[in-house]
Amino acid sequence: DSKARPNTSDIEEILLEYNITAENITAEIFDDCEFGVFPVEGDHCFALLFSILWLNDNLPTSNPDYAAGIDNYDYWKEYIWAKDMGETSSTGPFPSTLELKFFIVSVLTEAEVTDDFNDGMIYFDDWQDYISRWSNNMDGSSSVDKNGVSFNDTPSSLESIMVTAGGFSYFFLQEQILNEAYIGIAISLALAFVILTLATQNWIMSLYSVIVIGCIVVCVMGFTTLMGWKLGIIEA
Repeated sequence: DSKARPNTSDIEEILLEYNITAENITAEIFDDCEFGVFPVEGDHCFALLFSILWLNDNLPTSNPDYAAGIDNYDYWKEYIWAKDMGETSSTGPFPSTLELKFFIVSVLTEAEVTDDFNDGMIYFDDWQDYISRWSNNMDGSSSVDKNGVSFNDTPSSLESIMVTAGGFSYFFLQEQILNEAYIGIAISLALAFVILTLATQNWIMSLYSVIVIGCIVVCVMGFTTLMGWKLGIIEA
């Protein structure tokens, strides 16, 4: 955040406010920090901005889920998981035994479950391509962020990534059901021919009957398509 530029007196007040009184933590240790730039260099500089200031700050009003009295920690704690490794994983005045293991990123797209399932499967393939590039440290449309800073390689503890959405399974479900519907029609017509032949003892009439049944099914499916309706689970 370019607006987060605490000076020495601000930092002294912050340390007192959050009761950070360790002997090795004073306002002077942050003299080498360069605030207002991205990325923030130095573990202690980042810890001051993120762990102390940002996490305890109120949720911004620009957030669609804004509610009075909720801070950033309360809002984001359900999206980030860290594991206590038992050993310090960082250096500086704010050593931590926590190691980030996984986090959730929610993405709002224009895709809907009512989209054609063929398009939905293309969406899925596109997301699979994206996560493959993430885990393999491959550049996308750009190798730098909006600030012109090169992207860092994916940490080894975060190389596993998956895309989850209920809509994707529904798209593949529709494809499978439709395929099975065509197979079911073929089996039904074959069984109808056998039964009609046994019942009438006339294979020619049975063949005509099966053709008529097949034409009815084709007309129903054709009418549905001409009306712009989709062949989905109900039709199958």
